[in-house]
Amino acid sequence: LLRSALYGVSATDTVSFVRALAIVLATIVIATLLPAWRAARRFAVEAPLLLPPGAEGEREAMEAALELAERLREAALRRPERNATPEARHLGLLGPGAAARLAAVAMAGMPPQPPVAVTVRAFRGVLLAGAEGAAAEPRSRFLRRATGEERFVAELALLRRVAAGPGPEGVALAVGVALRSLAQEPVWFPGFPAPTERELQVAFGLRSVTFADSVPRAWRPFYLRMLELSLRDLARVFPAFTVEGLRVRFGEVDREEALATHDPGPRRLTLPPASAAGTLAHELAHDLDWQAARARSGVRGAYRTDRAVRFRGDPLAASVRALSPEPLASPASGAGGRPDPDRRPAEAFARSVDWFVAASLARRGLSSGYLSAVQDAYIAGYAGAVPPDPEGRAAAAVARILAEVAPVPDEELRWFVGRFGPGRLPPVAEAVRDVLANPRDGTVAWARDTAAACAPGAVLRQDPLRARVEGLAARARARGEALEQAERLAGRPGRTWMARQLDGMLWSPVPVDSATAAMLDPLLRGAEEAGALPGLRDPGGSPFAVAADPGCRAPAAA
Repeated sequence: LLRSALYGVSATDTVSFVRALAIVLATIVIATLLPAWRAARRFAVEAPLLLPPGAEGEREAMEAALELAERLREAALRRPERNATPEARHLGLLGPGAAARLAAVAMAGMPPQPPVAVTVRAFRGVLLAGAEGAAAEPRSRFLRRATGEERFVAELALLRRVAAGPGPEGVALAVGVALRSLAQEPVWFPGFPAPTERELQVAFGLRSVTFADSVPRAWRPFYLRMLELSLRDLARVFPAFTVEGLRVRFGEVDREEALATHDPGPRRLTLPPASAAGTLAHELAHDLDWQAARARSGVRGAYRTDRAVRFRGDPLAASVRALSPEPLASPASGAGGRPDPDRRPAEAFARSVDWFVAASLARRGLSSGYLSAVQDAYIAGYAGAVPPDPEGRAAAAVARILAEVAPVPDEELRWFVGRFGPGRLPPVAEAVRDVLANPRDGTVAWARDTAAACAPGAVLRQDPLRARVEGLAARARARGEALEQAERLAGRPGRTWMARQLDGMLWSPVPVDSATAAMLDPLLRGAEEAGALPGLRDPGGSPFAVAADPGCRAPAAA
């Protein structure tokens, strides 16, 4: 307005000028501050998710969980509209022309992103199920080309127009979740600076850094920078760890199912372009294990943890065995010298170190999607990381092993054991997950006995809100097992009868003969007892107010 008065310019032009100036200034501020704020980890949306929220955040989550459970129950009890019009299939915001154009130009010169490529590969069976001939081609194209986030969006838009069903929507959700592991990834485009192979060799003492001919030259700076950032982030957790003498090769591996490999013979790390990021903590844990074998026993081409289980009397053996609830077998005892990877000590150790690295970085407000794909106890990534067991034995064991094989600061180990070790009160999300996810025999009786054992008096000494949430999980597990066993015993009518008895669903009565009813009745009573223990209902009588003491331990599985 002042400018208008002084120079005779209209007020409309002045407002437009002020708006344009504000946009320019905002752009300058954002362009200046955004990189600095990202480098300082100031954005909550990029913060690691592994460590639980504070007490206030956990309470809000528990309240929301109980409210959601009640709403789901109310929705299930409502009779659906008979003539309801089905919703139109969502095809996304990209039209076919825009999607085809984006697919043609997206990610030009950009390497694949493992959270996308690995997740899409995992959905191969779902996407190709029942598709043959010409109908399978769009799906095969999607599997070949959806390797990066922008190309994934474009190819998904094209796929949705020819393929209905849960496949496209399921892979979209899974990829969106997996990409969260790269929340703090620095921006990179072709032409951005990166170290050379020689610079990495000098800086970290690497024996060699090589690329297979199949890796495009335009991608190589990205992988050199990825290796540099990963080793520097790992040094935050293991300050004395060295990779001196290690060979690193970017290229495909011999085993198709392997995301990356550490070969103890030549001491070589092989990192495939489409799956390397997210596996480096796991693979470098193997190198740590290799170095421990050389330092302890003077052997090369072997892992310390494998040897500890193989030879009796090794002081490390008990700690290594505690890493897994299943018996571990060293390579010498497996067929052909190669036991099941899930039972190999070196693999159990690498999976535990993967979790340790992710947790230690999260403690500092950091996450590295190159080192680890771990996000939290539910989303443990695609590299096989395993959260510590509820009793905390594995966390204490990995801390004891690291104290011997890697000079980790004592304060770091004490924090890890205090957070994940024995005697801790696990976050309610972990307790619920343990109830719902762990396979157990006789689940109906287990859930009932757990609630009964934890009910008297102990609930009153704990947070009643937490007790309700954990009790809800025990009841849900008992109900689910009752429904599944009823279907195994009496087919679909048995499951429907059980659901009607448990929840009073508004379904037509299902005729069940007296012999079948007598066979199903013990299941029904067990499930009802898990959710109807005396004194565990709220004043409103909600069947979801089942309580279980969070400090109680579940009875041992049968």
